[in-house]
Amino acid sequence: MAKKLREKPAPEIVSGLRLQEMAYGGEVVARLPEASAAPKGGPAATEELPEGAEEGDFQPLKEPVETELVAPPVPAGSQVVFVTGGLPGETVEVQLYRRKKSFIKANVRNVEQASPDRREAPCPYFGVDKWPNCGGCQWQHADYAAQLNYKHNILRDQMVRLGGFVDREPPLLSPLAAVSPWGYRNNVEFQVDEHDGRPCFHRQNSIRLVPVQSCHISHPLITLAIEPLTRALQKHLPRRVHQVTIRVGGVSGDAPISAEEIAALASYSEDPTRKLAALERFLAVGPLELALEKPRPTMLLVLRMLGEWQVTDLQPFLEELQRSLDRYVELTVVGEGRKRRLEAVGGDPFIAEALDGVTYRVPPLAFFQSNSPMAVELVREALGAFGEAGLNLRGKRLLDIYCGVGTFALQMARRGAKVLGIEEYAGAVEGAAENARLNGLEDQCSFVAAKAEEYILELEAQGEHYDGALVDPPRRGCDPALLHSLLKTRPPVLVYVSCDPSTLARDIKILSEGYELVRTRAVDMFPQTYHMESVSLLRAK
Repeated sequence: MAKKLREKPAPEIVSGLRLQEMAYGGEVVARLPEASAAPKGGPAATEELPEGAEEGDFQPLKEPVETELVAPPVPAGSQVVFVTGGLPGETVEVQLYRRKKSFIKANVRNVEQASPDRREAPCPYFGVDKWPNCGGCQWQHADYAAQLNYKHNILRDQMVRLGGFVDREPPLLSPLAAVSPWGYRNNVEFQVDEHDGRPCFHRQNSIRLVPVQSCHISHPLITLAIEPLTRALQKHLPRRVHQVTIRVGGVSGDAPISAEEIAALASYSEDPTRKLAALERFLAVGPLELALEKPRPTMLLVLRMLGEWQVTDLQPFLEELQRSLDRYVELTVVGEGRKRRLEAVGGDPFIAEALDGVTYRVPPLAFFQSNSPMAVELVREALGAFGEAGLNLRGKRLLDIYCGVGTFALQMARRGAKVLGIEEYAGAVEGAAENARLNGLEDQCSFVAAKAEEYILELEAQGEHYDGALVDPPRRGCDPALLHSLLKTRPPVLVYVSCDPSTLARDIKILSEGYELVRTRAVDMFPQTYHMESVSLLRAK
């Protein structure tokens, strides 16, 4: 007997929906009357797909997003809808595609009344009206000044809802704008299509892949590298690489670049004059021949290899890339195998970057801020917070917790502080110590591989006291045990650098037992997306 096919239900469409505030996650919140929110059709209508999507397009990512959507309070008789593709204040027609207990997810089908902040997105892969689309950016359709306002309001909202600022306004300063809204990312990870070897990003909310020829938020050299990378993968390593990470260094002093100039560098651009002009603009002021006399930026590619391989397998791949890119960058290719086995060909097996007078060597797999020009501003903002607290760094004893390769520790040491950096990952600690020697700061700072929550208690027991501490945790925020250790040892000044406003707000509430929040400021390291860094100053009570 033939299997009966399930009839696909008609899409659920809602018109005249008024969009309200921007939510953390990059979607806009709307309130839908319960009568309109009731499922139509059969049980399948509770998990519909956007028009044009295929079964399997909306599956959980292999690396789940850590931020949980929490529906804000709504009037009785209505349900929250998180809408992709809209802007606050707009009236839109949407297609509902996913229902949860406390909210619905929807995509904009048509903008009935546009916001004055709406603009045309320059990226050919951005937008719910394109299929397939890339999920890397959320706000390319919004004016940049509006994006800064969204981030400020999201930070405030998280502080009110999760940080305990119910009866008073959180002390927020105006956001620090990005040096360039486009072409800022110094590292990008591509998935490699197993069938044709093309570099891809993930589709919006999906594990499926989108082949790309450009990325408007990546450094221009990365867009320039996509076509030769594709050719080298297809010719020399077919079906042998499943991921490629491209990192560029020596770009912290780059001038801003426009979205139009990035498009001119893509392989789909057919205007060689515009391409040459774009190359001259971001490499230097003046003719390209003069620019090429300057020290070249470094580009490091990490290939995550499949199966058995030898380092000699990487040489033809490198030579193919060099034929296209050697004029512009110094190339290194690193193969990564099982158990993090690393083999390199070409240049140095690290990325070098200079921030505010300090040079950093970053190993292939180590973390470093992904926006080099804004990393300079982030460092200045964090160190300036100590000054706001009346703490002159010269001669002071400071802790740098989650210190990584020494991004903040070396800057504090350069300004005369005696710094102890604590980091659990031993490889990063080795890199930090090497960076200290590279900059002649080994007498000003030291580093230890340890769990900070335990180590600072040991220091306290030994009678070691510090004038201040800086914490720069990953997106999940500080370990709860570390927060309690900080409350026990209570350094007088605490500077918290965060990349997630929700975990920041949670931690600020816990720390309020012994600290007062003096101020917080969003630092826009990630234009066109909802992500942000922030710097908070706390003073011991």
